Order: sequence, then structure tokens, then C-alpha cells
Amino acid sequence: MLNTWKQEFSKKFLSIIKVSSRFDTFRDWAHLVAITCHQAPVNLGILPKDDTYERLENSYLEKVKAFDSSTLNVFAELFGIVQLAFSEAKTDFLGQLYQELEIGFQKDNGQFFTPYSVAKMTAEATITADFLQPKIEKNGFITVGEPAVGAGALLIAAAEVIEELGYDPRKHMYFEGVDVDRLCFDMAYIQMSVMGIPGRIIHGNSLSQEIWEVRKTPPLQLIEKHEEIDPSYKISQLLLQLESEELNDNSHTLETKETENREKRKKNNRTPEGRQLNLFEDL
Repeated sequence: MLNTWKQEFSKKFLSIIKVSSRFDTFRDWAHLVAITCHQAPVNLGILPKDDTYERLENSYLEKVKAFDSSTLNVFAELFGIVQLAFSEAKTDFLGQLYQELEIGFQKDNGQFFTPYSVAKMTAEATITADFLQPKIEKNGFITVGEPAVGAGALLIAAAEVIEELGYDPRKHMYFEGVDVDRLCFDMAYIQMSVMGIPGRIIHGNSLSQEIWEVRKTPPLQLIEKHEEIDPSYKISQLLLQLESEELNDNSHTLETKETENREKRKKNNRTPEGRQLNLFEDL
């Protein structure tokens, strides 16, 4: 089934290649979709607008001026295909397409995306049951870092292994991924956001320690909305509470009992504005 989604993505993507190169079109698509992912909690009415939202929104509106409505519709369809692909299986969907479609031909400066099978084997060798279980029992989660994240293959593989060992990576994994390449930054951000895993993608240089942009996935945005916490907070506990609590500016602290929330909603005749695990239902 995954090959079917790849074929569908490729067919639609190639149909909109006109004057611009494959690289330019894919880069612009990834830029817009990464912003769409980031803006989801605000656009769904869960979080308020902030400076980061406004900056990215302006960037989005400026970029879409270059495309007609039919192209933008295909862009939206391509994003839908990515989400459907991840609903079928975890894999480096965009990284594989980038190479199979030769999107970076003559522009990648020798870039090589780690094959997902290799990434999966590395994750399996690193994240074993004996390693993972004590970490989860002690901290509630594990942290996965990747200094050259590419499109996110190793992070995706880590999430798959954690799931295979019986834990939900959306509740028991926090990640940070860094890449010097802007397109890789966008691709990794899209894939980790679609997977619903809390973490940060950083556009920077791991060797020189330069950082140009840090972008939090929607789940991490929601976590930090309720408490100014260090990312090492027990993510599993926090997300479990977010699933059952109302997410709006007037919500109580995380310790507020569900019965109090129910009474409050009844009094104000309101329903919850959104929930953590439903972020991408309407995108």
C-alpha cells in the first residue's frame, strides 16, 4: 500500500512541474506544508496567536502568491497523501521520494538519505526492551536526538521501535533533530508533526553550534501552553492529562479535576475546543 501512496504522490507532484524545477516546486511545497503543520493548534482554535504564528503566517501568505489555485489544491492533496501514508506505516516517506524523484539532482551537494531499513536496524540495536523499560518507568519517556536529521528517518525508526516494544511514542518519546539544510528541516518537521510526536526540529549547524530557527511540533506547543516546562518533563503523564482536559485560555491547571471542567462547560454551555490527539483530523 505504501508504494501506492508513493505512486500517487509522484503522479500529482509531476503534474504541476511547469517552469520551476522539481527541486524548487518541492521546496516550496514543503515550506508551505511545514507552516501549515505548525499553525494547526491556532487554526483549530486550541491555542492563541503569538509572534511565531504571525511571522510564519506572513511567510506563508507571501509564498502562496506565486501559485494559482489549481496548484495549491494539488499541494493540499499531496499533504493528504503524506498523512494517509503514515496512517498505513511508519517510514521516511518524504526522504525516499526526494531521492526516487531525483528532486535534489545537481543541488544536493552529495547529500545522502539513510535508507529506512538501515535507520530501522540502527534503532533496533539502540533501543532495546532492556534499555527502554527502565527509562519509561523512571522518567515516563526517552529522549532521542539526531544531529543530522535529514528528513527524519532515524527519528521515525526510533518511534516505530518504541511502538513495537509496546509504548506509544506520542506519549513516551521526546525528540530533537538538527539539520543545516532548510529543506531537510521542513521535511523532518512535516513527518514528525504528522506522527504527533512532541519535539523540536532545529535549522542549524551541529558542528559550529549555530542555530537559525527552532520549530516545535504541535504536541510540544500544547504541552508548553499549560506549563512552562523543561522538555524533560514526564511527557507521558502530561499528554494523558491533555487528552482529557479542555484546551483553551480559561482552562485550569493540569491538576484541575475533570468533574470541575464538566461543570464549567455545562455552566457556560461550551464544549472543548480541541484535543491533543485530534490535531490533524481536519487538515
